[in-house]
Amino acid sequence: MDLNLGACAGYRPHQIRHFVESLRRCYDGLAILVTAFLPPETKALLDQFDIRQLAADFPQPPASIQMLRYNAFKPVLAALTNVRRVFLTDVRDVFFQGNPFDMLPEGPIVAFLEEETIGACPSNSGWIESRYGSARLAEIAGRPISCSGTTGGTREGVAHYLDLMGREVLSMLGRGIMHAYGDQGIHNHVLYSALPCAITVPNRAGAVQTMSHQKQFLFNRSSQMLNIDGSVCPVLHQIDRVPQFLPLLGIDEGAFAAAGGQA
Repeated sequence: MDLNLGACAGYRPHQIRHFVESLRRCYDGLAILVTAFLPPETKALLDQFDIRQLAADFPQPPASIQMLRYNAFKPVLAALTNVRRVFLTDVRDVFFQGNPFDMLPEGPIVAFLEEETIGACPSNSGWIESRYGSARLAEIAGRPISCSGTTGGTREGVAHYLDLMGREVLSMLGRGIMHAYGDQGIHNHVLYSALPCAITVPNRAGAVQTMSHQKQFLFNRSSQMLNIDGSVCPVLHQIDRVPQFLPLLGIDEGAFAAAGGQA
């Protein structure tokens, strides 16, 4: 059995409807969101589309879920012993065009790359340097960015990844570091230091397109975004980075842009 697993805090229905509806058009398997601070109408939307909700006791503000989700995912995965493959995903900025497991390579951990190096991106290099120092940044500055918003693999592999991420998060919190997007720096540090078994998939070459640094966009006549080889990419991530494409995907740009919520 496959598992699509994410986290969601503070969102109104219009902010995640594109995620929910597109996921269920492409994937009828087990989907779970660890949740906090959701209004009743958002809970009803998730129930309508058979997305299981597991409420977690996250502290305010909702942005805390960005860092704390890794430790929250661990007991979920531990309890689901019949799951074989897992796809960890963001929610607000993700749109599905297909089943992510159809293009997920066989391997314990699968990370998805962006079209830029860590050192060339001020945000990503800053997250590494502020958490691990300039020496660590120099070591991995030439490596491609891997986005923490989408990660896949086997149940055992993802459990190991979550354990590594969870330990690092707790260490950061112990040092008073709690930036909403701090998990991105941790993810790249862990990927390039502790996960030699990881399969890294270039952007526009597999299950995920991460669009922040994407240089080129290709569509078919059905307005589906394509990989380099012409295949329909199952998962579009960071769709808010190119808002001009939202209408092509059938997403209401005004509703999508509404503030609030996390992950």
